[in-house]
Amino acid sequence: MASYRQAFLDAVDKQLPNDVKLAFHVGDAHFVSTVVTGVQSRLISSTGANRYVAGRRIGWQRGVTRAAIVADCCVVELNPRNINTWVVLIGRRLLRKRTLCWGHAWPRRGPASRSDRLRKVIRHLASGIIVYTQRQQQEIQEVEPAVRVFVAPNALYPARQLRPTVSVEPKKTFVWIGRLVDEKNPLLALAAFRRLAARHGDLHLDIVGAGPLRDGLEEAVQSYGLSHMVTFWGHESDPAVLGPLFSQAVASVCSGYVGLNVTQSLGFGCPVIWALDPLNAPEVCTLDQSNGYIYARGDAESLAAAMDSALEDHASRRIDRDEVSARVRNTYSAEAMSAGFLSAVLATERPRSGR
Repeated sequence: MASYRQAFLDAVDKQLPNDVKLAFHVGDAHFVSTVVTGVQSRLISSTGANRYVAGRRIGWQRGVTRAAIVADCCVVELNPRNINTWVVLIGRRLLRKRTLCWGHAWPRRGPASRSDRLRKVIRHLASGIIVYTQRQQQEIQEVEPAVRVFVAPNALYPARQLRPTVSVEPKKTFVWIGRLVDEKNPLLALAAFRRLAARHGDLHLDIVGAGPLRDGLEEAVQSYGLSHMVTFWGHESDPAVLGPLFSQAVASVCSGYVGLNVTQSLGFGCPVIWALDPLNAPEVCTLDQSNGYIYARGDAESLAAAMDSALEDHASRRIDRDEVSARVRNTYSAEAMSAGFLSAVLATERPRSGR
């Protein structure tokens, strides 16, 4: 299980009724090898090493099938590349047991993607699905009204930690956060920052994340003569560290597709610079003109111009950071995610015949 699920697990532990037994059976690694895993909770049951084939496109979690089959209710990943999902869904369907699928409603490229044919089969084999946003819930219900859909907002932190840090002074800094991989395109952010730095000499870029592109990025920073203007933080998820970074920053920069970095940034009151991208995650629905700036996807000059606009607004205090934070805090907290998950798990309806 990804390490960023720690706050969610803590919230589930607190909200779980005393008469309910719940266990999360987790393996040792993620489909995406650069995702940092590892959570600590009494609810965790470790199943050991996961198995992946075909370049990690297909996976199997060992030691979980029996527990999954005999449970009163079971939640599996809404992912057709996970063999366990198919085995458990079909086995429990034959036994007429309640099974939920949890994950993104659609493939990365949306409902028109050919791979959604498999997801559609999964959605109809399950007793219900748990998605990450109300927009996804509405989309599913419009096209597949027979599917029972619950919402567990995709969250990283408890509500009490989602607010701007008032003790820090605003600075001319930008934050980039995420995995240092090609699909996140950190080199684009660096190229845009280089253009902006040529016009503003007192800027700084904080790069938060780890991944295979780290060495290349550091070499580029050095060759651009920007070593005094760029800080590499490595992987960091502690809100005590990230809160001040986001709170003092002009904006956070999404140079690849939008994901959890958006609610992470907005939760601390920091606006987001982003592009329209078919790979954007559902959290893109939190963005609008009141908390973000749009640039042309893949265009460093357009990104630099958006960063320049953010600088102007930062100086004039146009964006109400407390309001930006409150909107996310009220919806995308670990407590809200836990409540949505538990409401799905503890619901009493059984699969309808003929589904």
